[in-house]
Amino acid sequence: MRYFKPILVAALLGLVVAAGAIDLFRVLNAEDLLEEGIAYFEAGEYDKAEAKFKSAAVELPEGSESYYWLGRTFAARGQYDEALNYYDYCLELEPANVEALQEAGGLAMQLGRFEDALPYLRRLVDVTPEDPAVYSNLGLTYLGLKQYDKAETQFLTAVDLEADLARAYDGLGMVYDARGQLTAAEDAFKTALEYDDDRIETLFHLGVIYHKQGLRSEAVRYYNKTIEADPDSPLAGAAAQQIEALDGDF
Repeated sequence: MRYFKPILVAALLGLVVAAGAIDLFRVLNAEDLLEEGIAYFEAGEYDKAEAKFKSAAVELPEGSESYYWLGRTFAARGQYDEALNYYDYCLELEPANVEALQEAGGLAMQLGRFEDALPYLRRLVDVTPEDPAVYSNLGLTYLGLKQYDKAETQFLTAVDLEADLARAYDGLGMVYDARGQLTAAEDAFKTALEYDDDRIETLFHLGVIYHKQGLRSEAVRYYNKTIEADPDSPLAGAAAQQIEALDGDF
């Protein structure tokens, strides 16, 4: 998910213009508290960051940013339900907050809560319709829900936007694999590697496709490429296990 810099004085001053009655001192004090909280967050001092963000929220409850950063803080501590609650409150105050939508949608996907992720991602499509990453994330979400036609549509939309193509084609390959269309999946994964030949997910997926097709040497080749791409990755460990399994299969 994307990371963004602290808000500027001008952004908070916009609240003064919009609401009219908000005290300028409160706005500036809230900004100071936010900046201090963000510094603590970046240093990994999450308890201190939480205290600053909560103080900013008390000082300026009309502002959405303190709730966004509280979401980030709770997510960083592994308190995911609380994080989603804060993102939701941020979005109540600012429905088109792109960063909050990205963080909330990404967190729900990470947790495997695909139904929960859908509303955030659909809203992101409305707010950032030209962002291919949104469609790829939607595709992965529908894939997780086993709604393969919808997943394919989202990945194809990402391809049409002609950006982030390795990820989009990798997603298409996973859709075809899930349908049992192994040749189509192989072609999609190969296309993904044309755009990013070190993409570890795709290297592993190609190994799996060749494994399913009974092509041992090709499967081992791509499993080894997976390990070479990042020996410390969980996918590298999975690839090593698959190589061991192949020794028993053939």
